[in-house]
Amino acid sequence: MAQIDYFKISQDVLKQVNIVEIVSHYIQLQKRGRNYVALCPFHDDKSLGNFYVSEEKQIFKCFACNKAGNAINFVEYRENISFREALFRVCEISNIVVPELTEQKRAQKVDPVKEETYKCLKDINNFYVVSLRQSENSAEALEYLKARGLTNDIIDRFNIGLAQKNGENIVKYLTAKNYSLKTINNAGIINLESQPIRDTNAGRITFGITDKNNNIVGFSARIFGDNHSDSKYINTRETICFTKSKILYNYYYALQEARKVGYVYVLEGFMDVIAAYRVGIYSAVALMGTALTKEQIQLLRYMKTEVRLCLDLDGPGQSNMERIIKLFDENQIKYQLVNNDVSFKEKDSDEILTNHGADALRNFLENLISKGEWLINYYSKAFKLNTLEGRKSLLKKMLPIVASIKDKLDYEDFVLRLSTICKFTRETIDEYVKKYKAALQKSKKEEGIGLDNWYESIRVKDKLLSRLQLAEKQIVSYVMSSKEAYVLYQEKLDYLTDETYKEIVDFIEDYKDSQNYNGGDFSPKILIDYISSQKDNSSRDKKLDSIISVITDIYVSCAEQFPPFNVDTFNEVVKTIHLERERERSKQAYEQGKKGKTAEEQAQQALALINKRRNMVK
Repeated sequence: MAQIDYFKISQDVLKQVNIVEIVSHYIQLQKRGRNYVALCPFHDDKSLGNFYVSEEKQIFKCFACNKAGNAINFVEYRENISFREALFRVCEISNIVVPELTEQKRAQKVDPVKEETYKCLKDINNFYVVSLRQSENSAEALEYLKARGLTNDIIDRFNIGLAQKNGENIVKYLTAKNYSLKTINNAGIINLESQPIRDTNAGRITFGITDKNNNIVGFSARIFGDNHSDSKYINTRETICFTKSKILYNYYYALQEARKVGYVYVLEGFMDVIAAYRVGIYSAVALMGTALTKEQIQLLRYMKTEVRLCLDLDGPGQSNMERIIKLFDENQIKYQLVNNDVSFKEKDSDEILTNHGADALRNFLENLISKGEWLINYYSKAFKLNTLEGRKSLLKKMLPIVASIKDKLDYEDFVLRLSTICKFTRETIDEYVKKYKAALQKSKKEEGIGLDNWYESIRVKDKLLSRLQLAEKQIVSYVMSSKEAYVLYQEKLDYLTDETYKEIVDFIEDYKDSQNYNGGDFSPKILIDYISSQKDNSSRDKKLDSIISVITDIYVSCAEQFPPFNVDTFNEVVKTIHLERERERSKQAYEQGKKGKTAEEQAQQALALINKRRNMVK
């Protein structure tokens, strides 16, 4: 295969994408002036404004953790993948077809073990589906499912099957199709250490679990009839194809529907998703019996729709909802919550449908409330409101919510309700809200630099630089943007004392000598793109990230910090650099030379150095 020019491809791709759209695919941005801000996704950020995206410059920068770069860099850091993988991912997100990348993807070596396991899983699912209608206990299983309200269409739609009681049958079937015991074990349905080797799902109704590409990756198996077990459900163990933390049940179909209707429900279990489907709500996914993970949050974000959260109404389910609400807030997920103030005793969607009917479930799921309302309901049950301590605890928990309400009428309504529940006066709640806001404001000032203060921050940092370092920074800012400045640099300086600045200029020279250079002026953005394209997933990449961050700092600040480039200005800065270098050398020579000299000799030496510097400036 011909050598791929990743820089040229990345340049073409970056011309077609908007960094705001790419970043918004992962996190929620807020417009602030000409730019966008967000909580930084690369560190535990609490100050809105540290993370900055410039649509005009097509770059991002976090002023707290120093992550910076272009749209491809953002995806690279966010998904923790190589630059080249991120380049392909940006093309996927933006529906850009690059023949060279597509061809390379096809040419990449496919993991034969994984491919064989996927194939085996598909055959396992087919065996289960057929067994539900053509095996010894299929009639009992079908009767159970029909009693639960599942029609043939729903059974087919959700890959529902039956693992035969004789768990050895499926092993014989698969080995007859030339699958090795190792492959069947990789699929997760047998244990090689058990004798005889048999299906671990034997005697259970199975629900095929698919990934985001609709590949069968595992199964959840449920007891029924006279089958007794400590576990109502068992899931496929972690395999090369199945990782619970990276899967949401029914995701493939829910994604297609969510983009039509503009929302997706996150429910507790498989039967809840099926219950929602039965009442006409097709955009629903279920957790996999684990706490919500960052990978699952990423799957929800990819849908680009509102999330409607509804877990079980019992203690564990509601506690998990409270935790997920915090995760949604931290990850800036747009969401609403199904009302948890209900009169019935049923804990989940499936039970509500069974005991109260389709209209009741539909009305329940469509009764959406805000976070504040949900938390009042939740904490009102969690705290003993017949005690002063319980009411105080409720008020303290609700202060962040009350303080965040901007609409005056919404604020009045919420405070009135809180006052009624807590039995504290409106004035008392107002006073506590005011104190909370003051403390929050003080905390924000002490944390991070924020976009509003980015220039001040750079100015303060530069006060700590020596005159030589600041002058070299100015030279680099000119060289990054002008071919003429680069030529002058080679004639009058040819080297820099700061190692990072020297490496930046070295990359400019590499770019100038490459086949991609068109002979015109340079630009910081092209330099960022060029350095990024040099990444090869090696230890050197961290150094390149650091260089990109410094270039971004200069790119963002140079227009405000330094006068525009011209030859006279450039020459003045060069003169300053020569003078400061001589000053440093003189200081070092003086420190070395004064050892063993008399006070009079030291004074004469200092006067000679001063006169030498004066002559240099003339």
